[in-house]
Amino acid sequence: MLFELAPLVWRQLVALVREAPAMIEAGRKVLVTLPEEYPVFLRSNR
Repeated sequence: MLFELAPLVWRQLVALVREAPAMIEAGRKVLVTLPEEYPVFLRSNR
C-alpha cells in the first residue's frame, strides 16, 4: 500500500511546491486589498 501511495503523494507535493509562489502572491494581494474593502473593520495606522 505504501508503494502505491508514495508516487501519488510525491506528485501532489511537487505540484504544491510549484504552485506555492502563485498561491502566496494571491494571498498577499487579498491581504493588501482588505483595508480598502473593509475600512470599518481594518484601519491603517500609517
